[in-house]
Amino acid sequence: MPLIDCKLAPSLLSINVRAAMHWPSNSDRREQFTAVEWVRMLVDDDDADTKFTITGADLRRLLEAPSFPLLKEELRGLGKRAYIAAFVFLFMFLMDRMKGRLPKRGVAGASLSKAKFLAAEWAKNGATYGDGSSMYTSDKVVESCWKEFRGVAHLWAALEMNRISEYAPPRQLFYPDHIAKFISTAAYLQSFGLSFTLDNRARRKQETLLLRDETWLVDTPGKATILLPGDESVFDDAPFVALLRKYGAAKK
Repeated sequence: MPLIDCKLAPSLLSINVRAAMHWPSNSDRREQFTAVEWVRMLVDDDDADTKFTITGADLRRLLEAPSFPLLKEELRGLGKRAYIAAFVFLFMFLMDRMKGRLPKRGVAGASLSKAKFLAAEWAKNGATYGDGSSMYTSDKVVESCWKEFRGVAHLWAALEMNRISEYAPPRQLFYPDHIAKFISTAAYLQSFGLSFTLDNRARRKQETLLLRDETWLVDTPGKATILLPGDESVFDDAPFVALLRKYGAAKK
């Protein structure tokens, strides 16, 4: 199973986490991104005349990596797809957490079909990305995004949780001072994902929301915690609850 070593120095941990989040299945690009970001950090932190040592392997990764503008563009494109998987995961978490407060639609509590429906409807109802562009909306795209980023959906969901209950300043979650809070939140969501059981009727067997062998697990030495509103009634009027009322009872 893929593993994120959370005992690394915060700056390197931040780079490794972001590499896994964007390229969970592309080891070459993860290594290239890690090398690029590490060198960028060294250059930004030191004077132009400072000398430092780089391994031959990292030098090769730098030479094979796309130009930084292209790499940033790739990051943005992948991030937009990964956020769809984050919403699927987060809707699963919230539906399970508040199953007694939600409108009765389809099977009781959380289901993957309802979560994917909510992710698509969320986009169709005007949700946008950070750059102002419209979120992807089709059921087919939601399905493909979930398949591509399922193994890191808990990490992206931890990022989105900061909008629900802010545990770090916006846009600073990967800073050395805040990365531990992000990891703690991701570990909590990871525990949920590895324990929540889906009823896979097609395969006549049960599987968990996150598949252990395919999930990028955070190996954190600290306690897994999550910050949520003290009064969960604040979710009663949440937009996703209104969208859930549109979910057809005939859906499975």
